[in-house]
Amino acid sequence: MNAELLELTKDRHLRVVFDSVPSKGIDATDTPAGRAAADREYFEAVRREGASRNFGFDGVTRLAGNVGYLNYSTFFPRDMSLPTARGAVALLASTDAVIVDLRRNTGGDPNMVSWLAGLFVDSVARVGTVYDRIGNRTDTSFVRPTEGNDSLRRQPLCILTSRTIFSAPEAFAISLQTIGRAVVVGERTAGGAHLTSGFRIDDHFSIRVPHARAIPDWEGIGVKPDVDAPAEQALRVAHLAALERLQR
Repeated sequence: MNAELLELTKDRHLRVVFDSVPSKGIDATDTPAGRAAADREYFEAVRREGASRNFGFDGVTRLAGNVGYLNYSTFFPRDMSLPTARGAVALLASTDAVIVDLRRNTGGDPNMVSWLAGLFVDSVARVGTVYDRIGNRTDTSFVRPTEGNDSLRRQPLCILTSRTIFSAPEAFAISLQTIGRAVVVGERTAGGAHLTSGFRIDDHFSIRVPHARAIPDWEGIGVKPDVDAPAEQALRVAHLAALERLQR
């Protein structure tokens, strides 16, 4: 079904979601208490998944030449991710350059995108706008320095991409690329830029419907890398480029 929706609409965020565990039904969440209970249940399920996956921080290490490497697979919700995220960042603090690997990233929380991007800037920078059809409003998008973290704001930064990633990892890459803060290395990304809201269909099915878009809109276009490289070679290319830059 989702393949057919993508073929018809060309929107990677429009999708039907199946849950094998029946929902409690519309009446169960049609009160403030019911909605709050459902939110807590959902949050706890996401937290358990995040904890089992180290909140997306799959690897942090130092490569030759004191180049920091972060392999990051999912932008789990910011608040639950922060203790792990801060620990990962601490391991990169004294490196001379940083590579953030998003080649297998599955997307996630825009607030975590903002937090991670903010580690690499030392001042507020405008990156574009977002149009929301629900409120018929356009808001300016900024990258803002992440408070309490200033160790990574000046190191050369490379971001690794692949043709399969879309949404949150694209937002992270294009924001820092747009302001000239990062060099993107790898493949042009899949192109999924639209924000969605969820709507219940029945006890097992719901649908995610796009309602907002970034301007400029990279939907169906993707993020073009600064340095083209096959995904499997992107880390090597970025590492060599970082070493060359550090030797200047």
